[in-house]
Parts: sequence; C-alpha cells; structure tokens
Amino acid sequence: MNLRMLVHRAAYRPSWVVAATATAIILSIFVGGGLAAALGLPDAAARAAIVVPLGAFLVSLIVFALCYTPKSQQQLELSMAKARFTPRRHYHRAMVYLMRGRLDQSLKAFDRALSRDPGDIEARQGRAAALHRLGHQDEAISEIEAVLAVRRTAGALIIRGEILHMVGEHELALKDFAEAISLDSDPRGEGWVAELLAGSAVLSLRRLDAAVWFLTVIIAKRPMPWLTQRLADAYRLRGDGEKAREAYAQAAEQARALIEHGPPLDTALAYPLAMLGERQEAAHVADRALKRVPRDPNALTAHAVIGLQLDDPEVVYAALRTLMETGQHFVVTALTDPMFTPLLTEERFRQLLSQAQQERDQMRVRVLEQIAAS
Repeated sequence: MNLRMLVHRAAYRPSWVVAATATAIILSIFVGGGLAAALGLPDAAARAAIVVPLGAFLVSLIVFALCYTPKSQQQLELSMAKARFTPRRHYHRAMVYLMRGRLDQSLKAFDRALSRDPGDIEARQGRAAALHRLGHQDEAISEIEAVLAVRRTAGALIIRGEILHMVGEHELALKDFAEAISLDSDPRGEGWVAELLAGSAVLSLRRLDAAVWFLTVIIAKRPMPWLTQRLADAYRLRGDGEKAREAYAQAAEQARALIEHGPPLDTALAYPLAMLGERQEAAHVADRALKRVPRDPNALTAHAVIGLQLDDPEVVYAALRTLMETGQHFVVTALTDPMFTPLLTEERFRQLLSQAQQERDQMRVRVLEQIAAS
C-alpha cells in the first residue's frame, strides 16, 4: 500500500481515524508515562520525549491497520474515496458499486445522481446497466432507449445488444455490437466488451467456424480470459477437444494473472477450471465469486459443470434453478449445450428448459415492442 492510497482510505473513513487517534493518545500517555516512571525520568520534558514519539507511532500504526486494504481491492477503494469529494459523487459511487457487483446499492446511488441531474446521460446509462444485471430487462431497455434518443454511445449499444442477445435476438444484437465497436476502438475503452458479446452471439447462432475465426483474431489483439473461454467453447462445440482444453487452460492462466494484479475476478477463473476437471479448486473459486455476487452466472455454471462431472443431477439442477433468477438465457444456453442435453431425459430438466424458453420469448416480445415504440 502506498502513501497516496493510505491518505485516501483515511479520508474515506474519517471517524475511524479520529477514534484511532484518540485511542493511540490514551495508550501513549499510560504506556509512555509508565515507561518514563520506570526509567526514573523526573521532569515533564523528559517524559514528553517518550510519550509524544510513542503516541505518533501508535497513531500511524492504528490508522494504517484500520485503513489497510488488500492490493486486489485498492483501486476500487481509491475510486470510492475520490468520489466522496467530487461534484458527481453519487454517480462515481454508483459506478464503484456496479463494478463490485453491489447492484442494489448501485441502483440507489444512480437514482440519487439522477435526482440531482435528470439529464445526466452517463448516470442513466449506468442505471440501465444495474437494472439489466438485476434482471429487470423491461426497465433497462426503457432507460437505454432514452439514452440512445439523446446520444448513441458505445456503452448504451452494448447494454441493448446484450439484452437482445439474452432474449434470443442474436442478429439484432450483432448489429448493436458492431456499431459499438466502430464507436469505441480505444483498446482501453468498452469495445472489447462488444467484441466478447459479439463472439458469444455468433456462438449462440452455432456459426462455429466464424466464432473460432472471430475470437482468435480479437484474442490476438486483446488476450482476455472471457474471450478465451468463448473460444474454448467454440472449439468444444466444433468437436476439437484438444484445442478446447488448451484454450480453457489458457483462459485459466489469464484469469489468474488478472486476479494477481487487479481486482478479485474469481468469476473468470471458476468456469475454465471446472471445464479442465479441477473440481475442488473450481468449487472453491466459484464459492468465493458467489459471496461477492450471489447470482454470478459464470460461478453458477461452474457449479453445474462440476455436478455434471460428479454425475450429481441435484447439484446441476440447483445451479440451473438459481441461474433462472439471473436470466432465462443462461438456462437455455446450458440445456441446449450438448454437454447438458443428456439431462433432458429427466422431466424436471425438460420442464425447466420449457419454462426458461417461454419466459425468454415473453421477454423478447416486450423488449422488441419497447424498441419499436422508441
């Protein structure tokens, strides 16, 4: 932890710092005074020479202990601390919550930002993202259409494209992703998200050769574990088992590197580990991810894969039922994957797939109606 981070953490927790300072001063008076007496120092100046440095040391030690954060979370905490002192603090705080998966808190912060400035396009777009991840697609698409009516941003097109992708309109989704990529070609921007989702859409259309080609090209530019996972899935669905395994191993390696040098991204590691048969570690990593985001689709899919490998339909069913709360798309995607289709011999899995498809179709009608009306 560097000094700048410590200062920001201290600023973000002022009450903690005050309490720490008071505690340290009291301790330094008693401990330093006792030490001075034991050494036989007679005058106040000599006693102060011990008490003051000791007090300063204890203050710095306690403040550091209270404000310390593991390296993986420092950048997000720094962003939150900075947001406390900016005019758009509610928006910045909402974005930090969104990145950390605290969706309800994020939505409330976006609402506060919009109450101060109803014309804040970025806050409205962020609110749509939170609603989308919470599964409230009707509200999310309404917000996104309001944003696109004012300005066609890459972020808004990505959110709308992902919603279209999740309701089964993959071709329409690809058009939004293509426009988003053209609007944001900056390697540090949002274009890579559009590329990832475009690869997923092509994969959902079962255009496997096209998916392999497209994902290989963008991974060469931007090696990310999510992209490499999709490439591995494309190889697996195409029947290239050896290439699939190599790609899953590469995705796991990329995810480990991200976790080591950045925020906690266990969700990116759980699924490739499960596909590699590393069940114990995959389950541990998936559980960590679910503690942060209780309905994380990658972590839940990892648990479903583990249950499948253990020949335990109960584990698979429990994971898929929870996935339904995240989005019907994830259940449809899983149960139409050849890896999971043998489970459809059981009535409960057939009913689950039928329910997911019906709810997705109903959502598709509502989403398309809202887009047409805008």
